Amino acid sequence: MLKMEKNPAIDAQAEEGSPWKKAFSTAFFFLTSLGVLYFSWHEFLRQGFSWGLVVQVAFSLAVLSGSLMGIRNRWYEFRFGSSWPEDWWFFSRSQGQWIFRYKNKEKAVRDPKSLRKVSIENTAAGPFGADLFWKLEFDSDESLSLPVGKNLKPLQEELLRLPNFQLENFIESSLTAEPAQRVCWERQDRFS
Repeated sequence: MLKMEKNPAIDAQAEEGSPWKKAFSTAFFFLTSLGVLYFSWHEFLRQGFSWGLVVQVAFSLAVLSGSLMGIRNRWYEFRFGSSWPEDWWFFSRSQGQWIFRYKNKEKAVRDPKSLRKVSIENTAAGPFGADLFWKLEFDSDESLSLPVGKNLKPLQEELLRLPNFQLENFIESSLTAEPAQRVCWERQDRFS
């Protein structure tokens, strides 16, 4: 049985307390902008068109949408420990095995010696979603596609240390927004 290692990112979040403590200011801005929007609409109905009211309504809508995004982020932090999907993946190493966790649940355990191919893939999801992924292929014809993110930094460091790793392909993928897949490393067969 594998022993799970502690994850510093989760421990740091537990020490700083509940994300709902941070949600108070977000809720305050949300309710304030909703109130300003309500009163602006009633002024508009009473007085008619005015550029001042248009600016007031536009500002209220902007603050309202920002507040809704903040509430969404707080809910994600409460539910998954982070507001960004790239941060939902965790990597650790235990007893010579690679352990990948998603949303703090064990997803896959792989032997690094069975790694056959490493690619980096760009998608068109950016800038609002994850758009840069590691694609790891193993001897068992299984593959994992993992977003490049801060919680996978230890994995990235291990991959960069592979012999004959093509760093140029990794850098090129990091700098471009065009969808593509580039091979960064491929295991050379021992018998060829």
